[in-house]
Amino acid sequence: MRPARLLLFIPLVLAISFALPLAEAALIDITSHDINVAEWDETTSYSITVQNNDEKPHTLRLRAASLGWGDILFDNNLLYLMPGASQTVNAKVSPPRDVRIGIYDIQIMAIDDQELSIRGIGFLRLIVNSELPHIEANFITGSAIDPGPTDVDLIVKNTGALSHTSLKGIFTTPFSESQSFDIGFLDIEDAKLLWQGVLDIPYNTEPNVYPFTFIVYQDGVEVSRTTKYLNIKEKETVQVDDIVSSNFLQEKHKLILTNVGNVDAENSYQVQMSTFDRIFTTSRPAASVESLPVGKQVSWNYNLAQGESVEIKYMISYVPFLEIALSMVLLFYVLAWYYRQDVSITKEIESHGDSLKVRVTAKGASRSMLKSVVVEDYVPTPLKLGQKFSPVHPKAIKQEAGKVKLIWRLDNLYPGDERVFTYTMKSSLGVIGDVLLPAAKAKTHIDGESKVFYSNRVAMKGKVKVSELEEEKPSG
Repeated sequence: MRPARLLLFIPLVLAISFALPLAEAALIDITSHDINVAEWDETTSYSITVQNNDEKPHTLRLRAASLGWGDILFDNNLLYLMPGASQTVNAKVSPPRDVRIGIYDIQIMAIDDQELSIRGIGFLRLIVNSELPHIEANFITGSAIDPGPTDVDLIVKNTGALSHTSLKGIFTTPFSESQSFDIGFLDIEDAKLLWQGVLDIPYNTEPNVYPFTFIVYQDGVEVSRTTKYLNIKEKETVQVDDIVSSNFLQEKHKLILTNVGNVDAENSYQVQMSTFDRIFTTSRPAASVESLPVGKQVSWNYNLAQGESVEIKYMISYVPFLEIALSMVLLFYVLAWYYRQDVSITKEIESHGDSLKVRVTAKGASRSMLKSVVVEDYVPTPLKLGQKFSPVHPKAIKQEAGKVKLIWRLDNLYPGDERVFTYTMKSSLGVIGDVLLPAAKAKTHIDGESKVFYSNRVAMKGKVKVSELEEEKPSG
């Protein structure tokens, strides 16, 4: 070892001293006068003298202090020495493959085979004048990552004492095919970014520790290897496929939620929408709704084992809105038809002694004067027409099947002009329950077209008690 690196072995010596009883004194001398110079892959030989300076004999076992530094082999590592005796042993030393150029003092220990205590320490000096390329690779930050897309910055750096050419590299992982890189020339302390990309780790990868390795080759021979063990963490991952179909005023969503992660998934799927859309949204299964500062949040809970799927369907349909709108338009049209017709005609009924008094009112609602307006009303059986008319007698009274028709003729009806006709009637028989009276009507010609306008219908209860029904327009 280099003198500068001698400190690295202090912790090892301390560890051995804790494992073995402390030596009372260095009573055993270990010496070697050999100083060898070697290449990184060369084996050198040493002659070592072991001297017992104690007053009693010892059985000694020789070994290197660092079992991880290269190979050190003794031709005889078990010695029995009487007091004052010495013995010479031979050792062969091979540097480790990752050795760097430098001077190394390799520590040798003599351990009492009975008491397991360190009795002596010596050093073998080795000068290494060559080394393999020392190319360190760094590619993923941290020691634990989530499954899924992972950013990779693959950087190599020459940390050795020599520059190198003709370098190539291979990056291997358990989750992708090997990738090859032409590194080329790297000067001392030089670094290169070989790849900056994304490594796709499957979401369902079992949580465990996996090796990621970068190997450097020079002229086809492996010269450096960096292996990093990364922990793939548990992660809940649900894949959502949203199949959308649209038609007139409807948007249908078919959601397929699949647990593609490496753990069971228990959560909720959420969709944000406007309050207006929420009113017209239906779903299967039913969703829970939460108000947001703006709009609504619709969510469905799920609990999925690995690989399990669930289907959610929801639909935003404006058809009910259209139906409501059409109903309102129709209602508006009916009301407009009634209130904006050219002749507004109403019918009222009230008791008048033992008779019923009927009032028919025709009012001009057109923007122009109407000519030849005919007002008609009917007295159905079993009611009987009375003889009191106001302000004028009908122009004609006709007997028809099951009823009597009254006819008034108006030569002119001006906009806003109102004509009132009254008459009486009474029942020829007792009346039980409600009797619905027919609507009065007004007929005229407007722009050469014959038009008919109807009044409301009224009902009488009992003999003379009457009530007005909600307005109803006959068809046609």
